[in-house]
Amino acid sequence: MIENTKSQKQTENRLLIIGLDGATFDLIDPWIKEGILPNIQKLLNKGARARLRSTIQPVTAPAWTTMLTGVNQGKHGLYDFVHRREGDYGIEITNASDIHAPNIFSIASHYKKKVIAINIPYTFPPHPVYGIMIGGPFAPAVTPQLTYPVTFYETLMEISPNYFVMPEYDARHPNPLDDYAKTLTSDFDVRLQLCSYLLRHEQWDIFMVVFMAIDEAQHAFWHFHETSTNDDNGAFKHTIRDIYRKADETIGALIDLLDQSPEQRPTNIVLVSDHGGGALHAIINLNQWLAEEKFLYFLSSKKGLLKILFSKFVSNATSAYRQYMPVKLRAYLRNHLKSDDFDFIKGQIETVLYASTVDWRKTQLYALGSGGNLFVNLKGREPMGIVEPGEEYNKIIKKAIHSLKNLQDPENGKSIVRNIYRREELYTGPYLEQAPDLVIEWADYGYWGRGRYDSQAPLFEKSSHMEFTTLPLTGAHRPDGIFIASGPSIKPLDIKSTSITNIAPTLLNLINIPPSSFMDGSPLTNIFKPEAYKQITERINNQEFSLDSYKFTEEEEQIITDHLRALGYL
Repeated sequence: MIENTKSQKQTENRLLIIGLDGATFDLIDPWIKEGILPNIQKLLNKGARARLRSTIQPVTAPAWTTMLTGVNQGKHGLYDFVHRREGDYGIEITNASDIHAPNIFSIASHYKKKVIAINIPYTFPPHPVYGIMIGGPFAPAVTPQLTYPVTFYETLMEISPNYFVMPEYDARHPNPLDDYAKTLTSDFDVRLQLCSYLLRHEQWDIFMVVFMAIDEAQHAFWHFHETSTNDDNGAFKHTIRDIYRKADETIGALIDLLDQSPEQRPTNIVLVSDHGGGALHAIINLNQWLAEEKFLYFLSSKKGLLKILFSKFVSNATSAYRQYMPVKLRAYLRNHLKSDDFDFIKGQIETVLYASTVDWRKTQLYALGSGGNLFVNLKGREPMGIVEPGEEYNKIIKKAIHSLKNLQDPENGKSIVRNIYRREELYTGPYLEQAPDLVIEWADYGYWGRGRYDSQAPLFEKSSHMEFTTLPLTGAHRPDGIFIASGPSIKPLDIKSTSITNIAPTLLNLINIPPSSFMDGSPLTNIFKPEAYKQITERINNQEFSLDSYKFTEEEEQIITDHLRALGYL
C-alpha cells in the first residue's frame, strides 16, 4: 500500500461521484432550458460534459462495470445479468463475484484513499475497501451481507431503517402506478438520508452513490411522458420529469452537505449514467427468430397438457403452459386463480421456459439474456453442442449475420439492425471465451432483443404489458449516457462524445492516482485546468482481483429474476 501523509491529504481535492442510472441529455437539455434542473445547470455552466458511449449491449451489468474498471468486457468478464449455468442450458444470475478486474474503489484503497461507495450496481457482494461499501443492485435483500464492513449494517439500520436496494412495483396496490411513482421518489430519500450521515461524520477521498429511479421511471412511464394531452392517465404525464427534478434537488442537497464535512477540502463533482433511455417500440424474441430461420428448434410433444401437469408437476407444467395451453384458457386461469397462486405458477413457468423447450440436439444458435446476444451451440463448449469448431462454426456465423441484416420491422419494413459483431471485433482479454459469439447492435435501441425460450412467443412483442410482467414496460435503453464534471480541477468544455472506458482513468486522475496499465480507457486530460492536471507517469500493474465465488440461493435468484423480467431484460 502507498501511504498518504497528512500534508498531502490537505492539498488533494476530493471527488464526489453521483450516478443517475439511465439519465440522458435528450431529457436533461430541454428541461435545463425550462429551468427545471437548476443544480445540474450550475454544474454544466462551469464544467465539462460529454455524451457517454455505453457498452454493447447498453445494459446495467456490463456498463457500470466497464465504467468503473476502465476495461472492456473481455477483461472484466461480465457481459449480462445472466450467464449459462455450467453443465447445462439453465441460467444463473450474475453478481460482483463474476467480475475479474479491479474497480476504482479497489485501486483507490490500494493507494490508501478513503472510499465510500453506496448502491452501485454490481457491488454485491461488497468487496473489501479502505472505507465503507454498501452493495447495490441486484442485491436480493438488505441484510448484514449488504455492507462492508459487515458491522456497518447496524449503523445503516439506525440511520435508515427503511433502506432498500431496488424500488418494488406492487401490482396489488389499489393504484399501483401511483404507488410505484412514490416509491421511486423514496429511492432518493433513503439514499440521501444515508449520504447525509456519512458526509457529515466520515472522512473520505472518493465518495460515490448511484440512484436507480430515473431508469426505472423511464421503463414504466415513458408512454405517459410522450402523450400530448393530460386527459387519460394525466397524473403520470410528468412522472419522469418529476423524477429528474427530484434527482436535481438531491444533487443540490449533496453539494450543500459538502460544507458540513468534518474535513474541509475542495471537491470535484462528477455526474454519470451508464446508458440513456427512450421509447420501447418492440421486444424481439430472438429465439423465435432463430427458430423461424432454422437455427434453433423447439421440442414438439404429443403428450397432453394434463398428463404433463400430473406426471411432472409444476416444473414440467411450466414449460407446457405457454407451449400447449390456448391463449383463452391462459386468460381464464389468470382471472380465476388467486393472485398468490398465479404469481407462484408464473414464477415457475418463467424459470423453466429458459431452456427446457429447446431441442438442443438440432439447435445451432441460441439467444441468451438481454439486448441481442447470440451463442453458437458449439461442440465441446455447450453440454449438447452440435456445431464443430472451425469451418462449420464460421459457416453458421456468416449465415446468421447475413440473415440478421434482413431483419425488418413488419409494420414499416425498415431495417432494425445497424451491425452484427463477432465477439473478437468488440472484446479482447482473458474472458473473451465467455462472450456471446454474435452481438447485435440495433439501429434504434427502441427495439430490444430478448433471449426467452418460448415456442409460442411472437417474434415482435409490441404490447406495453407483457404476459409475464405486471409492470408496464414502455421505455428502453439508449446507447448514450451522460458525463458531467465540475469543480476546482475542471474547465468548461463540451467534448461531444467519449467512451465509457475513459471514465475510470479520469476519476482516478481526479484523486491523483495514475490509470492502471491494464485499462483500455485513457483519462480525459483536456477537461483539466492546466494548473490542476499533473502528468502521472507511475502505473501499477493489474492486481490479482477476484472475489470468492458467490451463489444466490433459489429464493434470492427468484427475487432478482422477477425484477429483471419486469424490466424486460429476461
